[in-house]
Amino acid sequence: MENKQRRSRKKFSNSLRPDVQLKNKFKNTKAAIKNWYREVKHSKDNRKRDILNRLEEFDKNIESGSVEVGELHQHSEDLIQIYKPEQMNLRSLRQRAKCKWASLGDENSRLYHCYINSRRRKQLVHGISVAGTWPGLHLGALDSGGSQNINDKN
Repeated sequence: MENKQRRSRKKFSNSLRPDVQLKNKFKNTKAAIKNWYREVKHSKDNRKRDILNRLEEFDKNIESGSVEVGELHQHSEDLIQIYKPEQMNLRSLRQRAKCKWASLGDENSRLYHCYINSRRRKQLVHGISVAGTWPGLHLGALDSGGSQNINDKN
């Protein structure tokens, strides 16, 4: 990053007025930051893609029954590396919603709660479908509110 800043500072000419020099300096610095951010984002995307490919391959190995202990450790590490950025993103979204709510005032607390709850609903995993069935979910076990009643043994 520092190299890019130095290169962007050298690009403008000293023969211009000071305000134009400053404007050009900011423009070049902005371009250097954009390029740096693009590179960082690209490397993060590649890393995430590699991890997802490893997780996919691990799932295939589990199905075939050929899994080693070292692969289990790597699998847990990969899951943590995928989970942490997602959690940070969720915290960031929550913080942005709080900031938006604070700037709009107390009369918009409904906006804040609707925004957070909609994000939560979108990211909720309702269950796992195995061969077209939902194991552990019985229609008789649902109460009238739509949630599963734990005390009901039917």
